[in-house]
Amino acid sequence: MKQVISKSVLVILFMALLVPSVSLANLSLNKVLIRFEKGDRPVNNISITNKGAIILKVRAEIIEVKNAGQDSVEELKTRDLMLAPKVFELKPGETRVARVVLRKPPKDREKIFRVRFIPDKVAQTEEMESNGMSVKIGVVIGMGALVIAAPQNPSPKLTFTREDGKITFVNEGNITAQLQRDKFCSDDVPECINLSGKRIYPGATYVLDVPLVLIGKPFSQTILMNNSYNMVDFPP
Repeated sequence: MKQVISKSVLVILFMALLVPSVSLANLSLNKVLIRFEKGDRPVNNISITNKGAIILKVRAEIIEVKNAGQDSVEELKTRDLMLAPKVFELKPGETRVARVVLRKPPKDREKIFRVRFIPDKVAQTEEMESNGMSVKIGVVIGMGALVIAAPQNPSPKLTFTREDGKITFVNEGNITAQLQRDKFCSDDVPECINLSGKRIYPGATYVLDVPLVLIGKPFSQTILMNNSYNMVDFPP
């Protein structure tokens, strides 16, 4: 006989997609990526909207991501980035603007932060099997924004090697390099190929699996570094 029990366990799920506006469950953000470039004002705004039908109490948290994109990644509390307000209520359909302030710009290396907005209401209930019993778990769906702060002296340097159908990238600079989601077209391939994008943080390594139709063939892809788009050629 199948037994059903309820547990007061809340699973928090964060979404951060690089699109102009993101909404999931009851919260919506007008941006999920904030950049503080060298020379920018250290202040930015982000709007949070309640898309649901009930009042939400929202709590925000800020963490710094150390060694982003690496096996040794860490999430640490920080005071280098501030947000106000950190706790607020949203009526149905209401939007609140929160101010993000970079208190301490990085000197020698880019810093990565995450700002998370967590509602106090369960967005949905999931049913899971555990030891022959069905366990109902409440799921709180929060929204997150990525914050990237450039160093005072940006030094972009992305190297790569291509071998055996793979391209290995190593970011040896102090700022993020971002492979763009390009569409590569060539007379050597039967149809245009959609290339995947990837953010490669300072110190990180990324291995790209070359699409099958491009193995052994040259192709190119756009890379964004230090506010500059450059086309990089990958020899066969």
